[in-house]
Amino acid sequence: MADQERYIDEAYKILKRIDGEKKASVELDNIKETVTTEEGGIKLLFAPKMRLALIIGLVLPFISQLSGITTVMYYAPAIFEKAGFQSGSAMGGAVLIGFFNMIFTVIAIWRIDVWGRKPLLIWGFIGLSIALTFIGWLFYTNNGSELLMGGFIFYIAVFAATLGPGVWVVISEIYPTNIRGRAMSLATLSLFFGSTVVTQTYPMLRESLGIGLTFVLYGLAMLPAAYFVKRFIPETKGKTLEEIEHYWKDEKSEAVKEESKSEVLV
Repeated sequence: MADQERYIDEAYKILKRIDGEKKASVELDNIKETVTTEEGGIKLLFAPKMRLALIIGLVLPFISQLSGITTVMYYAPAIFEKAGFQSGSAMGGAVLIGFFNMIFTVIAIWRIDVWGRKPLLIWGFIGLSIALTFIGWLFYTNNGSELLMGGFIFYIAVFAATLGPGVWVVISEIYPTNIRGRAMSLATLSLFFGSTVVTQTYPMLRESLGIGLTFVLYGLAMLPAAYFVKRFIPETKGKTLEEIEHYWKDEKSEAVKEESKSEVLV
C-alpha cells in the first residue's frame, strides 16, 4: 500500500511538471478511475454470478460454427463440383450463396427487434438442422443438382437470417458495460476456434463418412444447440442493461425470467 502511494505521488509530480497542478489532479483522477474500472471488470467477468453469462458467450459462437457455415462458404465450389456441377456452374453457385447470405442478413437486421433474440436463435438452429439433414440426404441418394442448390439456398438463408447476426446481438447484450469488451474478445476467440475445428475436420469426415453423412452429422448437432438456447439464454429484447445485470445477480429478476420464457413460442 505504501509503495502504491509512493508511485501515485511520483506520477502526480510528473504530471504536474508537464501540465500544471490543476490539470495534473484531473489526469490522475482519470487514471485511478480507469485502473479501478479495469480491475473490477476482470473480477466481475470471472465472478460466480457471471459464470453462466461467460459460458453462454463461449458456447454460443462455438455451436453456431457446428452448422458448418465456414465449411460451406470456404469449400462451396468444391462441394458443388462434387454434386455434379460443372466448374463454371460451381463457381456461380458459390457466388449465389454469397448473394443470398447478404440479402437475408439485411432482412434479419431489419426484423430482429420484432422477432426477438431467443426465438430467432432457437428456430435458426432447428431450421439449420432441417436444411443440413435435407442436403445430406440429397448427397447420400445422389438426387438432382437443382434440389441441392435449393437446399443450400434455404440453408444459407436460415443462417443469415438467424444465427449470423443473432449470436452477436445476444452476446453484446448479456454483459455489463465494464466487462463487455473482454467478454466479446473471448466470444470471438471461441468462434474462430469452432471455425477452425469444423474446417479442419471436414475433409476427414468427408473421406470417412461421405459428404452426405457429414452434413447429416452437422444437422444433428443443431438439435442440442437449440435446447441449449432454450434452456440457458435469456431473452434480451426490450431489456435494459440494469435488468440483464439483475438477471445474472438473481436479484428481483423473476419477472425478467418469466417474461423471457413466455416470449419463446416453442
